[in-house]
Amino acid sequence: MTQEDLDKTRWWGTSYSLETDQFEVSFSDTTNCIPKLTMIIKYKVRNGKKVWRSQVVRYVCNGIYYKNKKDLLERCNVVFNFIK
Repeated sequence: MTQEDLDKTRWWGTSYSLETDQFEVSFSDTTNCIPKLTMIIKYKVRNGKKVWRSQVVRYVCNGIYYKNKKDLLERCNVVFNFIK
């Protein structure tokens, strides 16, 4: 079962819809990699109102996904500050 099938199954029979916003931030001019943060926010919407939210942040450097911020900083040797 694909994620798309799972999403269809999960929301079937309800009056909810699913919306997704995606924000991407890239950092350039670093020594050995170009880190990129992607924040994906999913909303469950009913009657035009957002009733549920899921937020995921992906850490990427040179096309490689890292499991968390600490792993990205250790492996990438990047010096910059995260807001959170």
